[in-house]
Amino acid sequence: ALSALERGAARSDGGDPGLLRDLAFAYARTGQEGEAALATAERMMLINQPIDAHRMAERAKGLLPAGSPSWLRADDIVVATKAMQQ
Repeated sequence: ALSALERGAARSDGGDPGLLRDLAFAYARTGQEGEAALATAERMMLINQPIDAHRMAERAKGLLPAGSPSWLRADDIVVATKAMQQ
């Protein structure tokens, strides 16, 4: 199921909040907490909840390997949400 959700997210370019919710749940169920937090942060950005997106992106950065593609995506969300709050 996880690989199917990942393919779906790639096809939709991460633009489906429901798919991102399901993907985050699947990551969490498989012990990939950093990826789960990142998917949740991306979902929060899509549904215009920057405070929650920022919080989850910071969590993801703490759980993911520094400098990895997922870590960089989380960092992009942190930067974007900081800019939105100013």
